[in-house]
Amino acid sequence: MTGKTHRIAVLPGDGIGPEVVEATLKVLNAIQKVDDVKLEMLKGEAGFDVISKYGTNLPTRTVDMIKKTDACLKGPMTTPEEPGSPRSVAVTLRSMFDLYANMRPARTLPNVPSLKANIDMIVVRENTEDLYVGKEFEVAPGIGVAMKINTTRASERIAKFAFDLTMKRRKKLAFVHKANILKITDGIFKQAVLNISKNYPGVELED
Repeated sequence: MTGKTHRIAVLPGDGIGPEVVEATLKVLNAIQKVDDVKLEMLKGEAGFDVISKYGTNLPTRTVDMIKKTDACLKGPMTTPEEPGSPRSVAVTLRSMFDLYANMRPARTLPNVPSLKANIDMIVVRENTEDLYVGKEFEVAPGIGVAMKINTTRASERIAKFAFDLTMKRRKKLAFVHKANILKITDGIFKQAVLNISKNYPGVELED
């Protein structure tokens, strides 16, 4: 990373966001001193607190700034729950930049009490499809419908990501689905994982 200056968009967010981001920036600044890494921080506005100012929680000027940077450091942000209110900033950014893989590591730490010992796993979640993208509408008063869209393309893409990650670790992968009930949508996901698994004979797969 030496030589080049890496530009990072910083979105402090709201609630605990600014506090968390400030602590993270201290770490990044320390890294610059130790590893001779050059970082340029560009602060942007986003989150619940800017809705009254811009009419949205993700202003166009902030999106334009992110597009010109190498990475985005986003703090926690409150998402309004009322129907018709802006979508989650995180969900919008995932869709906008096709950030399809959401990695959530879970590890036990030395000298830190935990329910189980020696935990080291990573949950990989597909970000661009399924129910969590929030495509829903009210077909009649009191009747809401949410669209659950699963495609072979996106399912195979996230499966390949998970298998590649597994190959760097313990070569054990479990995939979670409800194909027994959601036979078409989760069925597409399950079949996609099984298709990709043929390229990774060294991985122990279970569902």
